[in-house]
This record gives sequence, C-alpha cells and structure tokens, in this order.
Amino acid sequence: MWDGAFYRVRRDGYEICFVPDDGVPLDEIDDVDMWVIFDSGERWSGTIYTLDHVHRVMDRWQQTGECLDGRYFYVWDGLIVRDRGIPGMVDVVDDLPLDRVRLCCGCCTSSLFRITAPHGTPSRGSHVATRRTPA
Repeated sequence: MWDGAFYRVRRDGYEICFVPDDGVPLDEIDDVDMWVIFDSGERWSGTIYTLDHVHRVMDRWQQTGECLDGRYFYVWDGLIVRDRGIPGMVDVVDDLPLDRVRLCCGCCTSSLFRITAPHGTPSRGSHVATRRTPA
C-alpha cells in the first residue's frame, strides 16, 4: 500500500518499505531503495537492481571511465534480481534468509556477510553487515 512516497508491503513478522521513483509503474521498477523492518524494530536496508539496470550502468561507465571503464559494479548493500517490478522483488525478499546476506541464492557454502545486531551478536535483520572469513 502507498504511504506518501513509500510503497509498503506487510509480511508476517516484517514489513518491506520501498522508495520507488515517482511516476514509474510498480511493475516497471528496476532500481529501488528498500528497508525490511522487523516487528522487533531491527532493520535491514539495501538497493535492489535488475540485471538489465546493472548492464546499462556498466555500459554508461564504459563511456565515462568510471569503475575501470565499466568493468565492475560494486555496491555493499545491493541485491541483484533478474526481473523488474516490485511484486517480483517482494518474492525475492520473502525468499531471502533474512538472518544473513548471502552472495547468491543459498547454494554457496559460506556467507561473506552476515546481518548482526549493533553489539555484534547475530540477529535477524539488523542493518550492520560485518565481514566474515570463510570456514
């Protein structure tokens, strides 16, 4: 549901709050900031990009010289999805193991980033990601 500039999706135990571009239909969004707000008050935030959006950005950087002429795309809080649109992005967030941030869909055996509580204890959904060495 719309709440001012925010589009909120309520789930069991958490809410996803998107900040879509003004005037862009929800099913056409390909780059959006979002927060997952847990009932406990903890939060996880990031930006969701589609593969097509990342490709366009890297093509532009190839022309501007940014990021070694578009040879890489780096964001510490990014999530890349295949398809555009808030409905599909909600499905992806629902599928995430929200107690940790993984490099991929879960097929990796070790996670490089974990969401932790401010005091360093593992927690479901805090906003502080800490680097972990693979086991």
